[in-house]
Amino acid sequence: MTTEAVKSTKGWIEISEDHCKGCFLCIEDCPQDDIEIAPHFNRMGYHPAKALNIRCTGCGICFYACPEPRAIRVYKRGGPAKGDS
Repeated sequence: MTTEAVKSTKGWIEISEDHCKGCFLCIEDCPQDDIEIAPHFNRMGYHPAKALNIRCTGCGICFYACPEPRAIRVYKRGGPAKGDS
């Protein structure tokens, strides 16, 4: 993610490609349409989700929609990360 993208958003997410199983529930549920399908495969043979981090507000809906623990970490400017354990 570029520094400009972080400065222009209220939040951002990180998606672990190795944990993503390509169910795309995060893509369907993102109210900002700020997640897309990556064109490449991960090590398990799935197309992982890819964070754009252009319009992200850090709402965390993608985190709660994801069935895979540790696949998505959400950061909200000035707040704690969701997904930290």
